[in-house]
Amino acid sequence: MPLTSREESLTDLLPRMVGCEDGRALVVEDGRLIGIVTSRDISHAVSVSDLHGTGADLVAGRG
Repeated sequence: MPLTSREESLTDLLPRMVGCEDGRALVVEDGRLIGIVTSRDISHAVSVSDLHGTGADLVAGRG
């Protein structure tokens, strides 16, 4: 399962999620788990960014 930070963009995270069976990434800060990004979260973020024209602003753990 890939690890990410809240600052990492989804465009950087997505390639590491390819082949991840459960479609999840752990969001870690200072060695602690602070969240989980799921494929559903990503779909929602992309949908919202398309509505607002902010596709370049997709960041893991935000939205």
